[in-house]
Amino acid sequence: MPLRPGVLRHYEDPHGVNPNNTWTNALASTFSVRTGPNYAKTGKKVASADALFEIFAVDAYILDQKIPHFAQSVELPPSLHRGTLPIPQVVVINLMIPSYAPSYMFSSPGDGEGWCLVFYGKLKPHAREALASGRPPNSLKLLQSVMNATPDSNLAKRFKCIARVNNPDDCGFNSGLASMVRKYNAKPFLARTTSSFYLRQNYFEVDIDVHNFGRPARIGLYGCREVLREIVFDFAFVIEGVDDDELPEQVLMAARFTKLDTNSVPNFPGLQPSRSRESRSVRSSTSDHPSEEERMSVRSKPRERSIPFAWRDSGLPPKYQDVPVRAPRSDPSAP
Repeated sequence: MPLRPGVLRHYEDPHGVNPNNTWTNALASTFSVRTGPNYAKTGKKVASADALFEIFAVDAYILDQKIPHFAQSVELPPSLHRGTLPIPQVVVINLMIPSYAPSYMFSSPGDGEGWCLVFYGKLKPHAREALASGRPPNSLKLLQSVMNATPDSNLAKRFKCIARVNNPDDCGFNSGLASMVRKYNAKPFLARTTSSFYLRQNYFEVDIDVHNFGRPARIGLYGCREVLREIVFDFAFVIEGVDDDELPEQVLMAARFTKLDTNSVPNFPGLQPSRSRESRSVRSSTSDHPSEEERMSVRSKPRERSIPFAWRDSGLPPKYQDVPVRAPRSDPSAP
């Protein structure tokens, strides 16, 4: 049975004071984005215009492994069907986040226990009107190009994330984490090869695979797990503009989370009790270093051969339909 989006509590306060464990739409204008002309030379940035999408729901689930293409498990509101618009009204962004300790000696296994944070955004009225008029801003034209790009297009590497901690002095970071936050706070980063895309008639999904981020980023995120419930943080998402006809950039959607407690996040339906957060907390508290048995398991585990970019519905090869294919590298049938 399809899930209904909206596990996390939504709370909008005009005074900006939200209860713990809630989310709200963040102001796009508080994020700096590229602008032209000739950004490559000037490096000029400005406050973003209003976001193109309004977030209407956020999901969070504890997982025993990644769930790519999360939207296929969800029943989206029928009122948000595409209609005559040139792009879907709904964009889904699925962050797949590991909860296991990153190894200091071995590469990431690429999958395992973790959780997901899923954003559901709907086109705002001003964006719908711009599309209907036939004169959309450069940012909307760029988004449409990304949705319709070919698998090998450079556009597949243009999805940017901006993470911002709003109360770094109140979070109890150790010295290493505090230094990392000061250095990278609110700085955009490209998902590049850790993003996958799925275009369907009524939605466009972007999957961001944090399991395969670089080791320093995973170490930093793992270090935040114990103080997450003290952090007020924002996420914003942008398509990178390069040429003048792709600028200025514009925030797609942005959310603020107030002191999110992952202990209150539910297990994904069907997750066995032995794979719940309790077993994970026992395992992670005993040692941050994998045993020999765990290391051998990682070495022998087939890697996920995920789709690097989603083809349009009319051209998606049948063997790639809906979900990535899992196969050993030695399998000649693997894509």
